[in-house]
Amino acid sequence: MKNDSLKNSKIKYILKVCLPILLGVFFIVWALILPANILLNFPIITLPIIALCYFFKNNYASTLTCLAVVVAFIDTMLFVINSEESPIIHFQSRLVALECIALILLYVIFEMYQNRYKKIENKLLAENNNVLLDIMLKKTEILKNNLEIEKLSKRIENFVNLGNIIQSFQVFSNENDLFLKIKDTATNFMGKGSWKLQKYQEDDSFANYIIKENTVLIVNDLAKDKRFNIKNSKKKSVLAVRIEVNGMFWGTIEGFSYINNFFYNEDVEKLSLFSLSINKIIDNYYLYEKLKTLAITDDITGCYRYDFFKERLNEELNRAKIGKVPLTLGILDIDFFKSINDSYGHIAADSVLRQLVSILRLIFRETDIIARYGGDEFSFIMMHTNADDALKILEKVRLSIEKAKFYLPLEKFHPVSINITASFGFVSLTKQNVRLKIEEFIESSDKALYKAKKLGRNRIEKYND
Repeated sequence: MKNDSLKNSKIKYILKVCLPILLGVFFIVWALILPANILLNFPIITLPIIALCYFFKNNYASTLTCLAVVVAFIDTMLFVINSEESPIIHFQSRLVALECIALILLYVIFEMYQNRYKKIENKLLAENNNVLLDIMLKKTEILKNNLEIEKLSKRIENFVNLGNIIQSFQVFSNENDLFLKIKDTATNFMGKGSWKLQKYQEDDSFANYIIKENTVLIVNDLAKDKRFNIKNSKKKSVLAVRIEVNGMFWGTIEGFSYINNFFYNEDVEKLSLFSLSINKIIDNYYLYEKLKTLAITDDITGCYRYDFFKERLNEELNRAKIGKVPLTLGILDIDFFKSINDSYGHIAADSVLRQLVSILRLIFRETDIIARYGGDEFSFIMMHTNADDALKILEKVRLSIEKAKFYLPLEKFHPVSINITASFGFVSLTKQNVRLKIEEFIESSDKALYKAKKLGRNRIEKYND
């Protein structure tokens, strides 16, 4: 194979170097004998000149050709000068001159042709290079588009999965159930690592870093990471992104592994996409809880509405009867509340109601249930409370109301304060009234309240069987 290449190179060398030199020498010899062989040599010499100009484009071949023509022309002129004058000689000399001129023109024509051919060849080569470049660019673009399509397909697949995830979330009774569901969903969606939904706490170093840097957190080796002073942790890799509710930082969705360099950039992108759905899910959960609260609470005082209160009373009354435990139902009414409304207006009256509820919440226990019964009346359920204990608690409430100053929002710099009193009526579950239905139980507390008002107000009355 190597010998064949050497042989081919020698042949090319002979064709490109030796042949033009031989032709050049041949032209010089031809020029010296031209006057005696003019008619015979010119047609024969024309063909090698054409071949030389067409096949060999190096400068020295063209130079030799021109030199041969010049030598022929000079030799002919000398021959004419040294010869006797005769018409034939003069004719031959003119013919030689014309042949030389023809050869020069032929050379010029071929040079022009070669230059034009070279330009066309260069143009075609440039066009070919442009076409090849366009093909390469198109192939690169196609490859890039294929990669983008592949990425887009993955994103579409992720969006479809997220859509199914959001649809799978139903109303949850509490946060813990919701968080466990999100944890399991994150594990399935990401396909790697262990995951948890972390509500923000002040000592959470990962969450604090995300808040401070406003970025995604990715840790490849927790033990060597200088951003966090965490030692003796089994966690090696950590990936976490922020969770927002109503545009505010709420916490993080966090994944970890016991292997170094476990998470990659594609995991960051996938988790960021997943976090958008988690934002919406948690936001919807809190919105639902808020709407549920608004549906069962009074918009002025924040206490339960009477309809919800009645449902709870029915549940607690049945539970107390079955469990044979004490229970007390009571109603309080603000004394002469209508005069406050008439004298100071609805805004001031609503302010009094809110301040009264604040006192009730301070004294009543967390297990007790308070509801707005009517305009200025409030109902309350006191679980596991008999009549004697209820009387002590209600007396404390009555005295607190009597001693408190209720400020009215009338003048900004000179607030007006008033004193109010309240009347109370209550009924406790006993062996004698254990068979009472809920409506009869409520009616009994109403009768006790009516008795307190009739006896002079600002007092507590118990319903007697």
